[in-house]
Order: sequence, then C-alpha cells, then structure tokens
Amino acid sequence: MKESISKLVTREQLPGLREKYSKEGKTIVWSNGCFDLFHEGHILSLESAKKLGDVLVVGLNSDESIRNYKGGDRPIVPQQSRAAVLCAVGCVDHVIMFDGVRCTPELELLHPDIYAQGSDYNIDTIDQNERKAVEDGGGTCAFLPLREGISTSLVVKKIRRNDPEKITSAAFALIRKDDKLLLVANRYVEGIRWGLPGGGHERGEKLADTIVRECKEEINLDVKITAYRGVIERHEPKMNLHLILHLFECTAEDYSKLEPNGKEDIIEAEWFDIEKMEKHPDWILGRKQFASYLADPDNFPSYTYMGPGEE
Repeated sequence: MKESISKLVTREQLPGLREKYSKEGKTIVWSNGCFDLFHEGHILSLESAKKLGDVLVVGLNSDESIRNYKGGDRPIVPQQSRAAVLCAVGCVDHVIMFDGVRCTPELELLHPDIYAQGSDYNIDTIDQNERKAVEDGGGTCAFLPLREGISTSLVVKKIRRNDPEKITSAAFALIRKDDKLLLVANRYVEGIRWGLPGGGHERGEKLADTIVRECKEEINLDVKITAYRGVIERHEPKMNLHLILHLFECTAEDYSKLEPNGKEDIIEAEWFDIEKMEKHPDWILGRKQFASYLADPDNFPSYTYMGPGEE
C-alpha cells in the first residue's frame, strides 16, 4: 500500500522527476484522462503507453476538472478512489491530479518525451496548447489503439437504460444554415445514432442554460437562442424510457469553430438537407420531424409524440 501511495506526486515534484529520469537516461511517457468507472479499455491504453518508454506518468482529472468538462453528473467515482485504482496498476509509475480542463501547465513542467493519447484523436485534433508544450520541450505525440465498444460513457448509458431516476428532460438545438440542419453522431450501446446537438437537463438548471452548455461541450459552438420551438415526447416502454425533448432554434456567430468533442460522446457533426436526411443509411432519431422543420420551419408543430419504435 505504501508503494502505491508513493506513486502520487504533486505539480512541484514534476521538474525533479524530469531531472532524475534524464540523468538515468530513461524515456518519460505522459498520458492523461478521467478514468471514471475503470475498465478494460483503460488498462489496454495504459499498457500501450508504457511500452512507448521507460516511465509512465499519468495525469488524472480531478473532480472539479471533470465537472467543468463533462457536466455536473460526473464523475461517478470520486478523485481519491480513482487515484487509488490508478496507483495500483503495475505499469503506472506516477500519478498526478490536475484541476484544469487541460493539463498544459503540468506538461510544461515535466517535458515528457512522449505524449500519448487515444487514436480517436490525431495530431490536428489534440489540444494544440498541450501539443505545443510537449514539442517545445523536445517531446513527440503518439496515438494509442482503442478497443471498440468500451468506454465509460457507454457503461453509464447501459446502466441508465433501466434506471427509473435517469434524465427524463433534455434540450436540443435546431441549428439551420442554407436550408441544412446540423446533426451530430453519438456513440450508444447499440451503435452510432444521428441526432440534434444537445442533451441532459440538470436539476435546477434553466433549459436555456442547458442548450448553451450542451452545444459548447459537444461541438464547441457558442449558440444564441432565437426561438423555442416546442417539444417531442418520446416513449419506449421496453427501454423504460420516457423523454421530453425541448427544441430550441439556435444560431452561432462563427461556425468555423464547430468541432465535435470526439472523445467519448460526439464523434461527427454534419449538415443535412432533406434529401440527405431521407437517404442517410444510419438511423436518425426524429428525421421525419426534422425534414418537416427544414421544409417549413414556421409551421413546425409545437408538440409531437413518438411512440415505441417510431423514428
């Protein structure tokens, strides 16, 4: 237990670690993440990272960091417990907790030789400030293989399918440009599904705040609400699912900043016209309603009910 505890280090200790391992001629590998609901995919990622060098230092998002990044319902496992699990993993040499959404300050202190992230990122989609911190210190970036179908978000979604206390209210954005509607691809337990950007309404939060927050988190757009269009009620008894989906018409000043978060939830974002919506091979939840909206936005119904099995 003492050995595991000794793996925890502070930001102030990072320069010393850099000096120590440089003198020993050892290569430092850095990887980071939330590691909430630790699973097989985490182990595979950490083992792959360790194979890239001699010493593996893992940055762990604190509870505050995760709340700022993923919202108020995460993390599920508190930081001290997550840190204890990481310290118990044999291939991990050091663990450091950080409070920021990004770990740039820690990278600037450690100057790792290799910065390892999952292959759902690439050199252009990783945080460019983190990349600069690594490269300015003489390091390089590497991308680790991922095990498909394994992620914390998927585990959470699977649990909530039969959770009577799961979210029953959500807010989604109708973002239209040149007769096209912005849709995003979500990872679900059953596979990828296309739908509107947006999501869970947190207790005590205004719906208007929900849609602004969700669009920023999912696709990096600062949206402005122009109209409230109504609700779609969706009922799926077999999944114990009964949702009230509030629809807001929104705009953004700068669509060039559009970038799916790509980590666990939103992996793509595309503009759909009616023809593309009808022909798209993937299941688009509510595509008939969305096609109706594009055809005549002003006469879009303020209430729609979707029964079991309906699109």
